[in-house]
Amino acid sequence: MAFLYHQIRCIVAVLFLIGQHNEQPEIIDDLLDIDKHPCKPQYSMAAEFPLVLYDTHFEGIQWIYDQDEQRVNITHLQKRWTSENTRSVMLKRMLDGLNSVPFPSISAEIQPMESRIEPKDTELQTSEVEPMESCITQKDTDLQTSEVEP
Repeated sequence: MAFLYHQIRCIVAVLFLIGQHNEQPEIIDDLLDIDKHPCKPQYSMAAEFPLVLYDTHFEGIQWIYDQDEQRVNITHLQKRWTSENTRSVMLKRMLDGLNSVPFPSISAEIQPMESRIEPKDTELQTSEVEPMESCITQKDTDLQTSEVEP
């Protein structure tokens, strides 16, 4: 199942590139030629969330639905919708909050992080480091470590 899922994401990624005019439509025929491309092409996969098959139509088929399963599915999707909608509102409010904050003017002096570090903090003070030795022994395929006092 995962193979097919990833294969579809790879195909859709190439189709998106064609739609964005970053690849030519002929690339599909070219990539299907295993003499030219004996290995998997190196494209990123498309995002998974918009690639969910949720609705199909077949003529002449009458689906039979179990009421209990239908209730379970509806309850699950309602909970998921509530959660996703809540997250969406929270993110929108965060963005609104960030957009309402004025940016500092260009003339304001913002000190780079490197200039705030004093030289003595960047050097390792070896006199402050306590020496510690460890002894590693192998016993009956179990690896054990014990500290040895200097």
